[in-house]
Order: sequence, then structure tokens, then C-alpha cells
Amino acid sequence: MKDGEEVVKGQELAPGVVSRMDGVALYRFPRRVRVDYLYRERAALRLPLASWVEREAYKPGEVLAELSEPYLFRAEEDGVVELREFPEGALLYLRQEEVVVARYLLPVGMTLLVVHGEIVEKGQPLAEGRGLLRLPRHMAAKEVEAEEEGETVYLTFFLEWTEPKDYRVAPHMNVVVPEGARVQPGEKIVAAIDPEEEVIAEAEGVVHLHEPASLLVVKARVYPFEDDVEVSTGDRVAPGDVLADGGKVKSEIYGRVEVDLVRSVVRVVESYDIDARMGAEAIQQLLKELDLEALEKELLEEMKHPSRARRAKARKRLEVVRAFLDSGNRPEWMVLEPSPSSRRTSAPWCRWTGGASPRATSTTSTAASSTATTG
Repeated sequence: MKDGEEVVKGQELAPGVVSRMDGVALYRFPRRVRVDYLYRERAALRLPLASWVEREAYKPGEVLAELSEPYLFRAEEDGVVELREFPEGALLYLRQEEVVVARYLLPVGMTLLVVHGEIVEKGQPLAEGRGLLRLPRHMAAKEVEAEEEGETVYLTFFLEWTEPKDYRVAPHMNVVVPEGARVQPGEKIVAAIDPEEEVIAEAEGVVHLHEPASLLVVKARVYPFEDDVEVSTGDRVAPGDVLADGGKVKSEIYGRVEVDLVRSVVRVVESYDIDARMGAEAIQQLLKELDLEALEKELLEEMKHPSRARRAKARKRLEVVRAFLDSGNRPEWMVLEPSPSSRRTSAPWCRWTGGASPRATSTTSTAASSTATTG
């Protein structure tokens, strides 16, 4: 579902979130957006053949080699060093003018012997390896090509990894992709009135919206405009009121105005996705919406949680849920509803002068007589 898209009652907006009405779905934006960018790179590494731990592919953190003695990894081309360092490991590029002539993977266990911008010659040591050499834990080698050359092996890794990047979202900016969306390079993620403030995907990646991100469904009319807007966000309008374009755009309904300059539209909102009730009626409605079978499955999963307190709470709730399921009763039946009843007409009440009814007097007399007889 995209921001500004029309939805119908019952339509799924997000995992576990369903619209309760027909209307227009809007994002209420987070303060920041994180994009996990996916990068792919081809990089080489020469290792002692006897130390190489041979595999067709390597998962994050897997061992590449077990060095029995220190090993110097040397440059195979002249060039200027360009480093891309990670929390674990690094990629080292050798550049001649504007051309990259070599790309090397420096795994965990190798210590750099050069710095960024340094000019190196062919055969110069770039890094020293000791002990176990392993792939960085944020990186995977989907494929490996190996070429044995005497006592060494020349490895070419086809690497994949993700790098998160955060973007600030100001109140006047609009996120135009949903949570979990996969974006491509050049795709717009955040729209803004000023093009310089817009967020454009730098590479392939996955978008994550941070709190307080939310979805709002409103019953609204959307009016596109071309020139000037003559109302402000929050204004109340009635049918026939001018909205924009010098009177060409007018409201057809009563409602509250939301001006969206990014999309060049004015929304007149009739109602929000809210069902307000009071007292026991509201509680009864919530109980009616309970899916006991689904709740039972959720609580069974909660029982696997390592926290003892959460397991104890889930156990108590599970006992109640299963009691309802076994008995065939529904939770909403706990809330009583008034039922109409007719007044009894067989013995009508009539007030005496003293304030007591004939039935009350008769009952009192009978009780007194019975007491006297017993005594």
C-alpha cells in the first residue's frame, strides 16, 4: 500500500493491520528513515594453498584460512591505495589515475600495513595475516573462484553485504514508500517541496521506517490544484467554499483541510478511522473482535520466551482462552445486555392514604399473626 492510496474496509494495510473503513490511507511520518543498502563487489585475495579452507561459498564469519605462520599479502600492481574499512575487515583498491586496477579483500585477522592515499609498488606488502582469517560477519561470499599457482591460491570472491544509512525526515517531508519496501538506485524515498531535501536511493536496498511511524485512514475528498491555494491546513470548509486556483477548485463536502504541497492536492477530511464508544459497550465490542484460536497460537509462542515473567503471564492468559474454547462460551457474553420486560398486571399496586400499599399491610399483618401463634 502506498501513501495516498484509496483503500476499502477490511483491506490489509500492513502485517496485522486492517482498515476499518473505506478511505484514503496516509502515512504519519517517522522522524528518520533507515535504508539497508545492498552492495555487491568482486575482490581478490592470494593465500598459501596449504592454509586455505576450501569452500564453494562462504557464509558471514566463516574461516577462509588457518595460517601456521605470519603471512604477508603483497600488491600485484602499482597504484594509489584507496581503503573502504568496515567494523570488521576492509576492501582495498589500487587506482592508477581514474582506473581501479586491483580490488582486494582484507579479511578479519589481517593487519593493514598501508594507509589511504599511499602510493605503493608491485610486490610491496599491503597487510599481514596471522592465525585464523575469516570473512567479516556482515559479509557473505556467494561464489568463489580459485586458481592454484604453485604453493599459493588466487581467490576471487563475489561478495554481498548491507550497509545501513539513516535519513532525517522533517515534518514538511513525505515518505513515499512503505515499511520494508525494496528500492532501486535513483528511486525516490522521501519527497519534499525543495528537491534538494528529497531522499533518493543511492543503491538497491530495503527501507525501514522508525517510530513514530503510523498509518491513518481518512474519509476524504482529494482536490488537485495547479496554482495558488486559498486555504490552510486545519481550516474548516463547507460545500462551495473555495480551495484553490482562484475559485476553480471548490469543496463539495463539510470537513477539515489538509494542504499537501508535495503532491499539489488539497484533502478535505470528513472523518478519521476511529470508532468511539463509551462504557461496557466499547469493551463488549473489543471482546467480540477477539479471535480465540489465533490468540491461543500467539500465547503458545509466547510460552517459548526466555523471560520467566512473560511465560507466567502467557500461561495465565492461555488458561482463560482455553477455558472459553472448551466451554463454547464467547468472551463478549461476560457483558450483560438489558432485555425488555413487561410489568406484572396480576396484582396492581395502589397507594393508600398512609403511604403503604394493601399488599404491604396484608403481609405485615400475616407476619405478626404468625409470630404470635409461634410464641
